[in-house]
Amino acid sequence: MKAQSGVTLVELLVSLVIGLFVMSVLIQSYVNAKQNQAITLHNNQIEQDASYALQLLAKDIRRAGYLGTLLSDETIRGSLPPAAPNKMCDNTLDWGSMIQQAMLGLNDSLTHNTQYTYAACIKESHYLRGDLITLRYLSANTIPHTELKNTLNQRKLYMRTSSTEGLLFQGKDYNKNYLPIIANSEVRRVLSHTYFIGSSSVPGDTSCKNNNTIPALFRLRLNNKGLPKREELLQGVEDIQFLYDVDSNQDGTTEQTLQAHEIMNWQDVRLVRINITMYQPCITSKNNSYSTRVALKNKRS
Repeated sequence: MKAQSGVTLVELLVSLVIGLFVMSVLIQSYVNAKQNQAITLHNNQIEQDASYALQLLAKDIRRAGYLGTLLSDETIRGSLPPAAPNKMCDNTLDWGSMIQQAMLGLNDSLTHNTQYTYAACIKESHYLRGDLITLRYLSANTIPHTELKNTLNQRKLYMRTSSTEGLLFQGKDYNKNYLPIIANSEVRRVLSHTYFIGSSSVPGDTSCKNNNTIPALFRLRLNNKGLPKREELLQGVEDIQFLYDVDSNQDGTTEQTLQAHEIMNWQDVRLVRINITMYQPCITSKNNSYSTRVALKNKRS
């Protein structure tokens, strides 16, 4: 019988080399696919966060100056008269009761080398970078008497309005702030928000972080005592810049686009341009800047 022979050692080694090469190619392809998938998911998450931040800011900017049925903010009085508009942010009731100042912007103190004037309620350690914007308006929903009588709401800020008059007060004084029945008045809650960039208090992904500071979008809002309270809204917003289109001659057409420090009368602002930069420590090549424009809806002459 003819002798049978197996695979030679050389043939076996060649087969192993070819197999290892094919395996390494497959492994590298898998790793690349996973990396590309991770980058795609990361980019999608950043775009979703940017879209959310822009929508949040745009929604509040559109609401700025809303006073319910009241036609003029010059007729506001009450047991808590409106505080005179100014650029300071004191940790008092004045910050929320500046209802006649529907919008106020401040330039980035770092890039414009200006005095940081919001330190009264935003500590320097809380502020990181970027412009600031303050927006004030009344709630969309009217407030029932049951909420006004609740002892937990005694120090919240409210406004009772008709078409001709507004009464600003704290919940504990609602009995002192009535308008004639013929005025058909409504009560709404006073809302005051300041947006800024600070350092996040929530741990983030450290796999490719290049420093210890993760930025986030913050907001000051009125708490149950009518005072400003800081809250973190969204991690990963690195910077915010605002530009303002103004109509100084009140002809319905904007003439120029200005930065906050160039605006003489905030009643002239008709449109706000928002630009945000998202934090991307792992990716440096992709554009991480997003923008939108928002027209103001509640302008008064």
